[in-house]
Amino acid sequence: MAITIEQVRQILTPELLHAVYRLKFPWPKNEPPSGATIGQMHFRPSPSYMKSFHDLIFHSALLPLSKLPLDELMSLDLTEVLPEADAPDYPEQSLGLITLLDQARIILKGYSFRYVRAFFDPICEKLARQLIALPGDFRPDGKGAWIERDYTMDEWLVRTLWFWAPLVHSDKFMAQDREDLKDWLHTIRSNVRTYSGKEDPFVQLEDADDRDVRAFKTVEDEGPPKTSYENPEEEADVADYAFWWIRILNSHFAITDTYKHYPYWIRWTGAEWTEKDKEFFQKNDNYRYDPANEPILEEVRQDSLKGVWKPLKPNPKFETNAQ
Repeated sequence: MAITIEQVRQILTPELLHAVYRLKFPWPKNEPPSGATIGQMHFRPSPSYMKSFHDLIFHSALLPLSKLPLDELMSLDLTEVLPEADAPDYPEQSLGLITLLDQARIILKGYSFRYVRAFFDPICEKLARQLIALPGDFRPDGKGAWIERDYTMDEWLVRTLWFWAPLVHSDKFMAQDREDLKDWLHTIRSNVRTYSGKEDPFVQLEDADDRDVRAFKTVEDEGPPKTSYENPEEEADVADYAFWWIRILNSHFAITDTYKHYPYWIRWTGAEWTEKDKEFFQKNDNYRYDPANEPILEEVRQDSLKGVWKPLKPNPKFETNAQ
């Protein structure tokens, strides 16, 4: 018998989605910390955050979802687990669901990372596409959804990017719908400039970043700003952080335009590198490639060819009895 949306609702409960949202955005409403603090928390997550995230979602959501047929999950409309768009907590629950599915990548390791790229990512991409395709007043990533609920511009700016993260992570979206992301990033930049009165220090680098397959690693290695771009003696504010995350999202284009997928993730789907993919690693110091994973990647390839999946396992770093 095919699975139903009601079965999924029993897993993805409002209580769980709220808890995921609160873990990622723990500060009181209208009291956001500095851009420096938020940037480090979200792009340099602490071991304690990652363990809390693992403990919150692995057994309650990731494991039971992984036991359901992927094709049946893909046929369901996951927006149906969310409240109505005019509900007070609609954007928060939407972001909780996106975070749960998309950010599984920061806690799943080894063979289980296959589930990130070949299971949870496709589900989350479909959900994100549905949410950003809604009319303006109903889009949970939109400014109106948050401002109308008495959030500040700063609070919206540190949330909206995460609705687009599953799309940036998608080979298919970046190949077929890249201009949608480009347009959105330019809109966000305009919003930040108007709101803050600041200029994006990276705008002149955009064309070069679009052609440089090393740009993403460079920006990631530099990390989000700790000090203001205009005045290094001041702590980075949310505008500084927003300009940085606009650049790091933009820096993905060169990779997907050149290789049509992310070379460092493609083998986790069971596919093999092309000769061109190997060029990426030469230019990026073997970025995100660990030779110790070769036996696991071969196991993933063989299982993919057979159409079988080994059970999802917890990360032993966070669960001492994991096998």
